[in-house]
Amino acid sequence: MKTKLIEMGEIKFKELAANIKVLNDSGMISEKINAIGKTKGELVDLFVDRVQGIPDDENGNWTGPEEVAAYYMTLLSPETKDKSEAKAAKTLKPVKDKGKKSKEGKAAGPGVIATIFDLIKTKAPITIPAIKEALAVQFADRDQAKMAKTVYAQIGGKKRPLRMETEKNVTFEINDKGEFSIQ
Repeated sequence: MKTKLIEMGEIKFKELAANIKVLNDSGMISEKINAIGKTKGELVDLFVDRVQGIPDDENGNWTGPEEVAAYYMTLLSPETKDKSEAKAAKTLKPVKDKGKKSKEGKAAGPGVIATIFDLIKTKAPITIPAIKEALAVQFADRDQAKMAKTVYAQIGGKKRPLRMETEKNVTFEINDKGEFSIQ
């Protein structure tokens, strides 16, 4: 039985992206959610599927991150919350998140610029909007407008070579659809 969710228009992409990042970083799922080239509806389905796949502990408490549980509950339609289908969707009583972080409290990993280059290298051909969407998921805690400026500073504009081409000593091929790949 498929879980009934709120209307897609009520789901904010930024909140969804932030919770996908928390879920991906939690280590609780075997296959991370890759947002590149996926619609909001597909991402919601993947998120719900992964959340429901996280097992309960011996006391029947859900073992995933607390904020993911809270967000998941906001996705359920009022009908689901009121009826017996809520039991099928699991009663989420999360265990506190014990994820490791660096001294500054930030998760360790590549930065925005390294991620842009990696996306072009591994997901080519890829467009600037797809790169911005992937960054929104991976760096949900960061200001989207500032990341967009970084994307345009690195690979935007008409002047060649692009900044990233110069700094990484590569040449990008940009097709007529605006898709980037490395030559």
